[in-house]
Amino acid sequence: MAPMAIVSCGEAHRPERPIGGDLVVRLLGCGVGDSTTELIFSVRRASDAYKIIWSRFIWQPPLALALQVSIGGRACAVPRGLVHAVRIQCPGSNAGASSIQISVRSRPSNATSSGNPDGGASWRVPLVRRPLDGAREAVVCSGTAIWGSLDAQLAMLARSRAAWAAAGVATSMVFARDASSCNALERLPGVACDVRPAWGATLDVATTGWKSVDIDFVRRYFDQPLNQQLCLSYARAASIDFVIFADTDDFAPPTEDLILVQRRAREASLAGVKLFFDADGACPPFFCPKSPGDWQDRCPNATNDMALNHWKPLVAANRAADVSAHDFTPETPFERKQAWGRACLRHRNSEQRAVGAAPLAASRPRLMLTRPKWLVRKGHNGSISPPRQSCAENDEWCKLVRGRRS
Repeated sequence: MAPMAIVSCGEAHRPERPIGGDLVVRLLGCGVGDSTTELIFSVRRASDAYKIIWSRFIWQPPLALALQVSIGGRACAVPRGLVHAVRIQCPGSNAGASSIQISVRSRPSNATSSGNPDGGASWRVPLVRRPLDGAREAVVCSGTAIWGSLDAQLAMLARSRAAWAAAGVATSMVFARDASSCNALERLPGVACDVRPAWGATLDVATTGWKSVDIDFVRRYFDQPLNQQLCLSYARAASIDFVIFADTDDFAPPTEDLILVQRRAREASLAGVKLFFDADGACPPFFCPKSPGDWQDRCPNATNDMALNHWKPLVAANRAADVSAHDFTPETPFERKQAWGRACLRHRNSEQRAVGAAPLAASRPRLMLTRPKWLVRKGHNGSISPPRQSCAENDEWCKLVRGRRS
């Protein structure tokens, strides 16, 4: 058996390229497996600036079906539009190659000769192999590119990396804005880093007229869900079972609880589980609520939206269609659930506030998995509710900016 490795597109952070039909695309990256290569793109109309949703993230307009993509002349599957990017599955074995030729063009109904006579773009992309230590069970992914003091981030990542290693998670995937930062981060055992430069003028146009403090916020977080999608592609290509999405200051749950959650996810054929974390420091140190009522009683000063912002995804790589900072979308017919009572992420703020407290109670409650509350209609057990906010059937922007997928 070949040694475990992540095979991905090197130098994937290229500028946008016109492909005809008033479309421009950006190659974000790829995950290369034994029988399939998965490509991640962004695409927009040249005449439209990118839109920012939820005050920080790039939104992907519904243009995926306008693309035709091939690798080495072999056609890829129909592109799939996600909330923040476009994902494309391409059949064939490329894992042994040193590079791949990726071609993208606008479908004939969109193609024009204006500004791009051949109506397409092509990249010769080198492939990069990074060995993976340990089992294929799980990796942890931090989608937000490293920011602030590199020394402080290195110290924090070293401590969280040790906690994840102790819980049996051998690899942390992280992102940085430049190669020198990535090189420093990869000196830590078990860290794999990708370079993801800022988008510069693209973000300047998207945030025209914004306050400087809000622009800084966008520059820090705009590509977090794009990087998370890359982690998902890498995991699928390397046949890794689970991806845990957590920041570099989130520490692993106790090993036995993390293993229990993954086992339950397998047994129940779940796409994944949402793990609780104390987003605003309102709970006692290392607190892991056993129910919604327990959460409300023990964390009365919480300010974030309880339905979303206190959860981070642990997903089965081959069962999750899309992912974001606090949520994920399952592939049909799989389901997602919330984990109560065990396997909470332990934020460094809890450690700082512990003052001698035991990390977790000696006797932990049972693990309970429940559907997120907004998925269930009142009085109708198990039925899936329509989105909270009503949007016109073809108004994709309305649906996505309201935070719900149809």
